[in-house]
Amino acid sequence: QLLQPALVQNSEDSIDELIRILLSSLSRVQYQQLSSTQADTPAQLSHFLVDIPVQDQERTDVFSLEIKEQETDNAEEPHKRLWEVTMYFELEHLKPMQVTIKVQQDNVSATFWPEAPASKTLIDGELGSLQQALEQAGLTVDELQCHKGPLPDSKNDEPPQSYLDIHA
Repeated sequence: QLLQPALVQNSEDSIDELIRILLSSLSRVQYQQLSSTQADTPAQLSHFLVDIPVQDQERTDVFSLEIKEQETDNAEEPHKRLWEVTMYFELEHLKPMQVTIKVQQDNVSATFWPEAPASKTLIDGELGSLQQALEQAGLTVDELQCHKGPLPDSKNDEPPQSYLDIHA
């Protein structure tokens, strides 16, 4: 019987957390829809934002994905498209991290931006295995790199918390 209040409280906390994540995701979808109606650049063909909540035991993490399709500057092969996928996540053992993957035809490059030094050490130790796996899959690896430090500014392009200025 002593566990009942704790279970109910834990369940209510989980529901509150899921509602917060849902509202945040809806806000991002609205922001993405608004921004896609404006022509960013003529070279940008598609732009999608997706948040994926992931439950890990008692913690809920959100993986944010940004997918862009762009035309290339290569006049000789204008049909080749450049796909760029940026993932942002914050796992308890890895801390905040951003990964940018670029794919064009069979060429791939990836840049990892972990904030924690331990995460950088872990990733640096796995880059060789990642390159080998990508090459075995038939891809040409242009570049794999890992930079420790603050995340690039692209994560700072988040939508505002509120579209309504209540102080106006």
